[in-house]
Amino acid sequence: MASTKASVAGVLFGLLLMASAVFAEQHDLAAAAPAAATCSTDVLDTLFNRNDPALLSNSYLALLISRYTYPTAFGISSTAEHTQDTYRELYSRKWTALGAVPGSLFFVDEDVPLAVISLLASRPEAHAVIFATKHDVWVSFRGLTNIESGLGDSARFIPVNGTFGAEGSPNFLPVHGGFYSSFASVWPRVQQAVDRAMQFTQDPSRARVYLTGHSMGAALATFAAMRLVDSQVPVGGLYLFGAPKMAQQPFVDAFMDNGLDLITFSWWNELDMIPGMSPPLSRSALPYVQLPVESTYRIWQGKCLKADGPTAMQCPLSATGERCRFNLNDHFAFTYVMKLQDCLLDQPQVASSSCLEQMIKATM
Repeated sequence: MASTKASVAGVLFGLLLMASAVFAEQHDLAAAAPAAATCSTDVLDTLFNRNDPALLSNSYLALLISRYTYPTAFGISSTAEHTQDTYRELYSRKWTALGAVPGSLFFVDEDVPLAVISLLASRPEAHAVIFATKHDVWVSFRGLTNIESGLGDSARFIPVNGTFGAEGSPNFLPVHGGFYSSFASVWPRVQQAVDRAMQFTQDPSRARVYLTGHSMGAALATFAAMRLVDSQVPVGGLYLFGAPKMAQQPFVDAFMDNGLDLITFSWWNELDMIPGMSPPLSRSALPYVQLPVESTYRIWQGKCLKADGPTAMQCPLSATGERCRFNLNDHFAFTYVMKLQDCLLDQPQVASSSCLEQMIKATM
């Protein structure tokens, strides 16, 4: 009976993640062509400040890079194979116009579906885009889009070694099995693409890697950051949006030991239900946990703020003192974009600069 309940709970949790991503992007708006630039056309280099990764403009740009990994952000309604060339062309055109180095864009799809038998299993689930700017490399992971990802694996843990050595070592770290199996299916090719993209930067010896992802993509980006650090690749920042709980406390401890908590910006929009939910437990008494509060940022009542205190990991209290209800709409990638954009345009340095404002709007 317990295993049956865990299996059912796993299915429901996975389906919820899938539904949030699919519904979000189906209700997204098609990408507008970049506005005619009267300022710098290199938005990626101008708007992003590598010397201060905590700037709101950096999070906003990372969110857009993540959002456009969803084909529907370009008005493409599916991830079917015959639409992939169109999607890749539109993504390449958009981000090359905004400062990605021509020829440096690499697209990585999952070769095989997760361990699920499904009529929909012919379409890839895990997906990443890698590209170079003049100075750095970006890696963006897409969230869930296909129903097979919500079946079977969600209640299962796959142990992962933080240093990726032998089982039984002190750093043997258990994480969410469904997320990690999806990550593992693409990581070798993502790593190769990162190495190749590095060669497109002006000085590969000084280039850093920045990672971003929305929903399940945030979990995959987190695993990638740990892999890169273990490989001695410099990670400049990790930008997460609507990240689910992806691991147990030992993983989070190793994450902090690697110093990644200092360069991680995990955004939680209003009453987004995904960051606050716990996947069902299976074969372990330890709960899934979020990344440390020091890495958490909240969008709440029109303000974009760094989280403070233990309540940052919970749904805020309502004015009546009753705990508020979570809202699936707040998980949508486009909702994150609009909320962060509003906060960014309200900043004095942006409001007083028509050039900055124009660049921000050009990214949409």
